[in-house]
Amino acid sequence: MSDADVIDKFIACERRWVNVLAEVRSLHDASLGKRMTPVQWLPDGALGSFGWLGYYWESPPFWFGYGRKNGSWLPLIECDIRRCDPAFMLQLEANLPSTWQHVDRLAGCFWRLWAPPELQEPLGQVGWLSERSRELHEFTVTG
Repeated sequence: MSDADVIDKFIACERRWVNVLAEVRSLHDASLGKRMTPVQWLPDGALGSFGWLGYYWESPPFWFGYGRKNGSWLPLIECDIRRCDPAFMLQLEANLPSTWQHVDRLAGCFWRLWAPPELQEPLGQVGWLSERSRELHEFTVTG
């Protein structure tokens, strides 16, 4: 595969991810009334400039986007426990265990909930991110 082919493939993936995030952002704005940052790339030590693609919710601060895990790019929701009370996440896990018990705490202060690796279709990714968003929103409102 040539360098141009690699770049073309990356651009196609990025476009697909941005479209998924745009759809989820519209849910956050219209239905949940959440304030959000713009979609952006954040650097990562291992991957350079293109480490994480996504955006932040404000209050509580959660990252919605894509990251690389075990060789695949997957949707994720991330909580930086330096900015969000860890007790909130522990309560979320206790009250919604079917999904939130799978939070990955291996990244230190970043607690991540990854989409299942088999979830590759954009429609499924929109559904997964949307369902987790609603759970988070309902939990923050009623919790």
